[in-house]
Amino acid sequence: MFFLYIGKKITQFLDTKFFIAENYTNRQVVFAIGTILIAAIVIKIVNYIMTVKLRDKALETKNPYDEKFLEAITGPVDVFIYLIAFYIAITILNPIYCREALLKGTHIFIVVDVVWCLFRLTDIGTLIIQDKYRDERMKMIGTLQPLINKAIKCFIGSIAFIFIVQYLGYSVSSLVAGLGIGGLAVALAAKDTLSNIFGSVTIFLDKPFFIDDWIKVSGVEGIVEDIGFRTTKIRTFAKSLVSIPNSVIANSNVENISRRGMQRAVMNIGVTYNSGADKLEKSVEKIREIIKNHPETNKDSIYIYFSEFKESSLNIFLYFFIESTAWDDFLRARQEVGLSIIKAFENMGIEFAFPTRTIYMEKSENDNLLTKL
Repeated sequence: MFFLYIGKKITQFLDTKFFIAENYTNRQVVFAIGTILIAAIVIKIVNYIMTVKLRDKALETKNPYDEKFLEAITGPVDVFIYLIAFYIAITILNPIYCREALLKGTHIFIVVDVVWCLFRLTDIGTLIIQDKYRDERMKMIGTLQPLINKAIKCFIGSIAFIFIVQYLGYSVSSLVAGLGIGGLAVALAAKDTLSNIFGSVTIFLDKPFFIDDWIKVSGVEGIVEDIGFRTTKIRTFAKSLVSIPNSVIANSNVENISRRGMQRAVMNIGVTYNSGADKLEKSVEKIREIIKNHPETNKDSIYIYFSEFKESSLNIFLYFFIESTAWDDFLRARQEVGLSIIKAFENMGIEFAFPTRTIYMEKSENDNLLTKL
């Protein structure tokens, strides 16, 4: 009897009009709120499965992208579950004046959520292909990936936009016709953008550089970080990020330092005049020996010669190459050569010259007379 009584009271409560909005019963409000709460519980369960159970499985595999895939879909899946719960809640409440608008809005947000998920998966695909084609012969494919990534996202976004426009009841053909009328004005306004796009095509066809290459173009020197449709981004050695329009690069001389295979080192060393010819000749041979014995120098292009008589020094000219395109490796190797030369000269008793001037003063008869006085 007690349970029947409780059941009857609950039924009466659920069938009663909601005290805030009389268009809804308590049953509708409770079920709508219950749907949202159930969705929150489901999201907690799904997150636990993805971030704990499946993540542990992903860490056990040799594929480094399994974990990234789970991270990419977790957010969109959470939003999708909430949107489905919201859709069910609207269906339960069945609002008279705004039901269609809320349902359409939910559908549009579901499309946007799917697009968001596809964008994140596209980013993972880009990383996979970039890692796969790090080999020098296939490096161009990896360089193309940022552009392919943007093109795929533009395609997905365009399809979603057309779907949403049609779903809202607008004519896509009328929209395209309207764009056609203003096409000439848009083309004129986008002249520079189009020239930059054609410049990017030229870069990809000629392959003057790849991402991560060290280049010098239009007075800018640094590492290529990104090649886009409009600009190429270069990280200078001062850590500034410079964006150069592709049309400018296509019409400029590009020096690709990374393709040298080695970097040039030029030095001038001055020794004192009292070193003598024998010590000078020995110092030239010793420097040549130090550079030849260094593991990172090119052995085919070493030029070490006495070069000129200066005001306060006998100069030795050093011209050699270090087999590395990495800036820090080049600096380190050049420093090692310089320090070895200093140590060798100290052992040989050869002094480095610095700007000096010797002045000889002649005594006159007047100076002698003054001295006697």
